[in-house]
Amino acid sequence: MTLANYLYALIYSGTYNIKCCEEWANKVLEKGVEFNTFTEWIFDLAFSKSEKEIYDILSEPMQREDYYRYNNHSLTEIIQGYYYNSYILGMFSLQELLQLSGEVADAGQDGFSDCEYFFDWLNEIEKNPELTTSIEFQALIIKHYLPLWEAALTHKKCLENCTISDLKF
Repeated sequence: MTLANYLYALIYSGTYNIKCCEEWANKVLEKGVEFNTFTEWIFDLAFSKSEKEIYDILSEPMQREDYYRYNNHSLTEIIQGYYYNSYILGMFSLQELLQLSGEVADAGQDGFSDCEYFFDWLNEIEKNPELTTSIEFQALIIKHYLPLWEAALTHKKCLENCTISDLKF
C-alpha cells in the first residue's frame, strides 16, 4: 500500500489538514508500530507543525513506495477526485472545480487529462454560463470525475483503515 502517497493527495487537495495528519499518525502509532527507518516518518508526522513540514516528511517514503505498482490512477487524478468530492459536498463551484483541476494537472503532468482540458471547459462556461445547468454538460462532468472520485475515496478508506503490515515497503 502506498500510504505516504495517499496522505499527500489528501493534504494537497485540502481534504486533510495538519490536525488530520497528526490524528492519523497517532491512530497508527497506537497500533504498536515499532520505530525503524520505514516507520520514522509516521512518528515525525505526529509532531508536524506545518504543511511544508508534512510535505518534507512525506517526500522520502513517497519515493520508496512503488505507487504505480499498486494504483491505476495518478496522484493528479486522485487529487482531482478529492476536488470533485468537495464540489459535490457544495464546498466548490463548478468553475472552482475545473480551475483547481486544471492547475493540479498543469503541476502534476501525470494525469490522462492535461490542464487545457479543464481550461477549455472553463472557457466554454465563460462564453455560455447556462452550460453549467445543462444536463449534457453535467453528464460530461460526472463521466470524467466519477472514476477519480471513487478511486480517491478508496485510497482514503485504505489509509484510514491501514494495519501495521501495510507499513512495509
